[in-house]
Amino acid sequence: MTHSSIPDLLKACAAFVPVNLPLDVAIELHRTATKTTERSSNGEGGAVARFALQAVLFAATPTAGDIRRQLDYASALPIEAWEWPGKGADSTREQWLRGMSRCLTLITAS
Repeated sequence: MTHSSIPDLLKACAAFVPVNLPLDVAIELHRTATKTTERSSNGEGGAVARFALQAVLFAATPTAGDIRRQLDYASALPIEAWEWPGKGADSTREQWLRGMSRCLTLITAS
C-alpha cells in the first residue's frame, strides 16, 4: 500500500478528508497541519487542521492497539482542536471520544 507524502496530504486536506490512512501517517499529518496552522496568518490553516484531525478519526484502526493509540492521541488534544464550524468543541470532542471508547470496548470484549 502506498501513500502520498505528508506535504501532498496537507494539500489534499485543503479540499477533503483523506480516509483510511495508516494511523501513524494520519497522526503525523495532523501534527504537521497543526504546526502549519500555528504559523499561518491567513486563517486557511484551520480547515486543513480540521480535515487532518478528521483523517486521524477516519484512519485505519484494524486492531484494539490501533484504536487505543487513536483514542490516546485524540483525548490528549486541546479543546481548540475540536472547534469546527457549526459544532460545539466540547460536544464534538465528547461524541468522538465516546465512539472510540465504545469501539475499543467492543473489540476487546470479543
